Amino acid sequence: MPFSLTESASKRVKETLIKQNHWYIRIKVVLGGCSGLNYVIEFADAVDEKMDACINLPDDIYFGVAIVIDKKSLIYLADVTLDYVAGLTSSSFKFINPKATHTCGCGESFSV
Repeated sequence: MPFSLTESASKRVKETLIKQNHWYIRIKVVLGGCSGLNYVIEFADAVDEKMDACINLPDDIYFGVAIVIDKKSLIYLADVTLDYVAGLTSSSFKFINPKATHTCGCGESFSV
């Protein structure tokens, strides 16, 4: 599977999409961070046909959230799951990447 969302992540994404009046969540990986690669989450109004790959899998996988992934990032995001963790002092999205060989303390940077 190329990418998946947990139910808690999809709920938070839907809330944010509605609040910010956007249609899609875009996921990509860029160079940077202390481990070499960074995850990026963006909220968008449209799909960029040249840059984005739309993920069209059954709604139960994404809980009804429309996801696009930067085409250059597909290789890094295969089998990755996006979760949303709410704690007492902070709440954030968390990427669960079984292929990551190293991650930083903040969880936003990784290497493969």
